[in-house]
Amino acid sequence: MSRGVSWLGDFGYKGRACELTVVQQDKLKIWISETLPRSTSEIGEWIKKTFEVSYTRSGLIKLLGRLDMVYLKSETVPRGLDIAKQKAFVAACEDL
Repeated sequence: MSRGVSWLGDFGYKGRACELTVVQQDKLKIWISETLPRSTSEIGEWIKKTFEVSYTRSGLIKLLGRLDMVYLKSETVPRGLDIAKQKAFVAACEDL
């Protein structure tokens, strides 16, 4: 069954409403800002424990986006970095 492109435009799907109230979203933003959780699963566990609402990982990432927050996976940094060597390396790369 083919309904055409115009049907897609008229379909009207706007996505699912957020399961957290505005007050709950504000509490979540404060908690994230204060604790700086290391993973989306940690955020999801806090939401479930605090508000009894479950989110998938992709749902959490979308929620964070709607709250103007971004989850960035941390990178490992080796110990004992020599800052002078790093600056020299960067300068050599920029000369290329």
